[in-house]
Amino acid sequence: MKSGYKCNILITIIMPLHNTEQYVSQSIDSLINQTYSNWELIVVNDGSTDKSRQIVESYKDDRIRLYNIPRSGKSKAKNYGLMHANGKYIGFIDSDDLYVKDKLQKQADFLDCNPNYDGICGYYNRIDEGGKYIMVSFIMNEMDIEVPELILRPLYYLQSLLIRKEIV
Repeated sequence: MKSGYKCNILITIIMPLHNTEQYVSQSIDSLINQTYSNWELIVVNDGSTDKSRQIVESYKDDRIRLYNIPRSGKSKAKNYGLMHANGKYIGFIDSDDLYVKDKLQKQADFLDCNPNYDGICGYYNRIDEGGKYIMVSFIMNEMDIEVPELILRPLYYLQSLLIRKEIV
């Protein structure tokens, strides 16, 4: 990758939302605090009955869009979000997950400099409600994997994936 290269392609992040009022602001803040700023967040409220929707509505950031659908499940919420995605690259974040601050910049730079790759996954850490690390994933090497296998294989975490929109 080019040294110091900084991609500026629009990235769409899709967040299914269902009853995570205690975490959703931290999740959105982790996106707002990214070193990469050319993103849009599509939040699909999947029938929340708590204050999750109101918390998302409190953000006054034009990059954040909220859609409300009847309870349909996480997969349908993600597919609904994909229908509204404008970005060249697509990422996912659950409403109780956090991104490290340079995740999008590093992944977008990689994809922009490596057009032969369709997507990139990263390692991830699992934390408990108090922020304590309970598991660290292993670092994966380059693999040639078809998209259906990538999404279904348990050794990958979908929220660590950034993928070209035309592949999805």
